[in-house]
Amino acid sequence: MAVYEHAYKPYAGPLTPEWSRFLIIPRHAYRDVFRSKLFTGFFALCFVCPLVMAILIYLHHNLSALGFFNINPLDLRRNLPINGPFFQTFVSVQTSLAFLLTVLIGPPLISRDLANNGLPLYLCRPFSRAEYVIGKMSVLVILISAITWVPGELLFLYQTQNGDVWVGGTARLGFYHQQQWKTFGAAEGFLSDGAHCILETPDGRIWCGSRGRSCIFAERRC
Repeated sequence: MAVYEHAYKPYAGPLTPEWSRFLIIPRHAYRDVFRSKLFTGFFALCFVCPLVMAILIYLHHNLSALGFFNINPLDLRRNLPINGPFFQTFVSVQTSLAFLLTVLIGPPLISRDLANNGLPLYLCRPFSRAEYVIGKMSVLVILISAITWVPGELLFLYQTQNGDVWVGGTARLGFYHQQQWKTFGAAEGFLSDGAHCILETPDGRIWCGSRGRSCIFAERRC
């Protein structure tokens, strides 16, 4: 189209919200990263440890499954207890994998832009330097979160007989009841360094154990 004809028109389509423009960088970065079958296989390997530990936690609380596999519950609890070292192993394994993941995809995120003079192409668009940095950081933050604290928090999830969901964390305890979330911390009387185990007794009480102390929740009150 010739410029002198003045037949061109400005773009009139939908615009990306300003707060989410930085997500364009991780979207295209993930597309390039997961083209590698080697990296895809490594990323899938990062979920083996959370999956194995989730199965062990499930077996600890399911007698029918133990009977199906002909496993003695006492032997399982004696040899593979769900305690502090159990979760410490999870943290050690996943943080080591997160370090390797950072080494694999971290340097190319910036080096390619510098080597090919790509920064002017980013900054000549409606894109600030802060959004560029946040976008590059989010590539690592999202992937590392997916293999570290997200599955770690899910391992603390416990569903009671009436459908309520209890989620333990490193400092607080979450409770989902009738489509509403409630958290228990120091202000609510939960004076603990985290929820290491959650158990429901036949009378409906919830026992929450942590390092050196335990807490009873009866009728949703501590």
